[in-house]
Amino acid sequence: MQSHLSARSNSRTVKKSTYGRRGKKRDTPKRTLSEPANAFLNHQFLPLVPEQQALTNWTHREKTFFESLRYFAGHYHFIPPKPRQQVFPLNVALAFEQAQAALKKANPWMSLFIAEMDDGSCRLITTDNLVISSEVFYIPLRPLYLLHKKNAEQPLANLLLSMMAYFKDILCIPDFESDYMLGTFENLPEWGDYDPASGQGTVEELEEEIRETKDIGGTFLREISGGGHLKKWEERLTAFRPKTARDRTILQTVQSAYQLYREYPQRKWYQNFYPEFSFNEIEDTPIYPEEYISFTWQESGWLASALERYYFSTQQETLNIAEPLYLTVWDRPEALPIDNLDFDTRLFALLENVITILTNEL
Repeated sequence: MQSHLSARSNSRTVKKSTYGRRGKKRDTPKRTLSEPANAFLNHQFLPLVPEQQALTNWTHREKTFFESLRYFAGHYHFIPPKPRQQVFPLNVALAFEQAQAALKKANPWMSLFIAEMDDGSCRLITTDNLVISSEVFYIPLRPLYLLHKKNAEQPLANLLLSMMAYFKDILCIPDFESDYMLGTFENLPEWGDYDPASGQGTVEELEEEIRETKDIGGTFLREISGGGHLKKWEERLTAFRPKTARDRTILQTVQSAYQLYREYPQRKWYQNFYPEFSFNEIEDTPIYPEEYISFTWQESGWLASALERYYFSTQQETLNIAEPLYLTVWDRPEALPIDNLDFDTRLFALLENVITILTNEL
């Protein structure tokens, strides 16, 4: 078990509350993660339990908990209680309350949990999460496709294509050929109200937009991956000369994306999302990140509106939504640096800017 976990999965659930930027007061999160390679079980270790079975091998649990507590206390500068000041499991409960108070004083936005590992040891875990300010991150590609068809706009279009290649091939952002989007396309003709008088379109128009997305959009996706755009990114950045305020804005955004790529060349967008990691026993189907982060095709029109309406309709049925999460496992004595979710913070700000550009600037 390493002290700093890197997720290889693609989501983590958090109890839904009002969206806001990092640091805004939120409800206490309920998280779910399933990552066998990280050696977590899917339940919280409870210090007071009614079942005798839960106290099996309690001496090992007690010993490893207080060992973890010493590491944690050394970092947060307080004197932990000794194991024998109270009987087990009351001693764990009281020590955990003291550790929680120390963490709240040092950083009120973080949370503390006890988790049982595969080897039966119990460790303290601190968690931090990024509060995402937008509710959907749908990146429309049709505006870039139309820009690419204009000869006079080729330098700008190529610059954006290099950034999209980074999004698709390195970050691995889902697209409209993913299982979720394809399933949504199948459901849309049977869902919602289709009132031509309201400007929402007809079922036939919706199906035509879906066909365009699959045919033209699918071909354009393969052009993004197969055109060598990522290799030419630095060259295109160096050669590009902005002519308008719009060009300068786009250049600045693409430069931010390139800097993120250079600093985190192998990072995927989902590496701080943890699916089915349960600190609390709740029965609720989560909103996974691939539901609200994806390439789409149209920037406007009936299909674009229907996709968002479909997402928000499913969102109303659950209290859980996945957001980036960072975990620190207190399983060793050295002081552990607390991750500031720098990559995730910069990535989601970048996605907001890119979506604004593709929707309003091209």
